[in-house]
Amino acid sequence: MANTPAKHKILDYLVAENKVTAEQAAAFKPETDLIEQGVIDSISILELLVFIEGEFSISLENISVNAADIRSLESIEEFINRCKG
Repeated sequence: MANTPAKHKILDYLVAENKVTAEQAAAFKPETDLIEQGVIDSISILELLVFIEGEFSISLENISVNAADIRSLESIEEFINRCKG
């Protein structure tokens, strides 16, 4: 799983945390709005950020995160790539 794109790892996380079913996950497009679809809310955003820190070895302590960064699988992957440098 080392070369798995971040968006796939995030989607697997959302299924594992019962945020979405496997069937729902299969229908997601990279640009699906996770907030608008009700997949993530304010609490699950914090949980997702903790997951991202651990899974991708990123410290978000001094990084500004906004809604656009975590709105979709595509934007999350771009955010992770920016944070990793």
